[in-house]
Amino acid sequence: MKMSQTLTPKTYLRSFLLFCCLLTILYTPFNWLDARYGFLGTYGLAFNPSQVAIIQYFALLVVLFNLSFPSSARMPVPYKAVLAFSLSLSILFSAEYVGSKFEIRQDSSGKIAKSDELLGWVGIPGSQRENWIDGRRVKIQLNSKGLRGPEPTLRAEFMFLGNSVTFAQHVAEKETFVSLLGGINAAFDGYNTMRERDFFLRDLSGYRPRNLVLIVTAGDVMTEAENLANIHETLSSGMMIQKTQNFLDRWLNYLRYSSSIYALLSRSPVLNQSRKDNRYLELVRKPIPAETWRQWTKAILDIKKGAPDSRLYIVLSPPRMAVRLSRQNILSCNLNNELSRFCREKQIPFLDLLPVLAGHDADLIFHDFTHYTADGHKLVADAIARFFKKIDSK
Repeated sequence: MKMSQTLTPKTYLRSFLLFCCLLTILYTPFNWLDARYGFLGTYGLAFNPSQVAIIQYFALLVVLFNLSFPSSARMPVPYKAVLAFSLSLSILFSAEYVGSKFEIRQDSSGKIAKSDELLGWVGIPGSQRENWIDGRRVKIQLNSKGLRGPEPTLRAEFMFLGNSVTFAQHVAEKETFVSLLGGINAAFDGYNTMRERDFFLRDLSGYRPRNLVLIVTAGDVMTEAENLANIHETLSSGMMIQKTQNFLDRWLNYLRYSSSIYALLSRSPVLNQSRKDNRYLELVRKPIPAETWRQWTKAILDIKKGAPDSRLYIVLSPPRMAVRLSRQNILSCNLNNELSRFCREKQIPFLDLLPVLAGHDADLIFHDFTHYTADGHKLVADAIARFFKKIDSK
């Protein structure tokens, strides 16, 4: 018996619906494999939350088109498409309205950064924002100098330079290791060692802390050209200085945080931040080009030279994956070894946090691939306090 099938627009739509559903379902095993083996990002097979949100929206459109208007209904296809589109917008507007009333779908609110010609961005003095982190609100308050925490004093005991690990938007100010140690938090999100140098020399040169602590992470090591490219890329993305959001931007944001599929994935300890975990692990393990090392370490020496009244310390903060693997005794970190040797040559006191954190469960002390939880901050504060005590006893 010969069978034939006519390909109608409805057939194509149903096929597209199936394709969207399959992509959404496969998002889970794709990211699980990526978490384990770290190869999907190389071949472009993994989807980011925005792509998943768009796929789910098209799936919603096709579902409405097919289910709300059966083939028996005497209505032209263009009318059906317009009605389906209108219904989908009504659903999304309703979701936005509910989200704005109950504030359950926004990850953050408030602007704390402004553009800066030299640094790319700096903190806005007196600004504040609220982050939605693991089911609780975390308030970020900047003082009159655009720094997180209380007003700084000119001759403080400790000042900490760093990036988002030190700025610590994931925990309350009183829970950060800087606050626990009674120091000045002179860090900011998105900075690296070169921008920390420029920020310190330009805006903080009038401060003379007795101890200046530079917190280093794997993402800090780069050339001056890479630093400028990083500023441009970050500003273009709107990550630090948020662009004005239209309805589509707001909808994508709400859908990411309200979707049951994305919520399931984003809260999974295995799937969350898997590609960044592997990327940061690679950064601490791979050899560092000689020119990159020369330019990066020069930035460190510039900080030391610019603070003649302060004693400089360097603390290396490891990524989460390095802590996981160090517990299994299978990790060799080139960055840790090279930085330790550099500090010995330049007589800069150096603390590597990896051996300190290796005895702890990485998923309890890290919020994500590199940022600490409140428990992690307490461990880091205790380790740095012991480090200072050991230095002072010599």
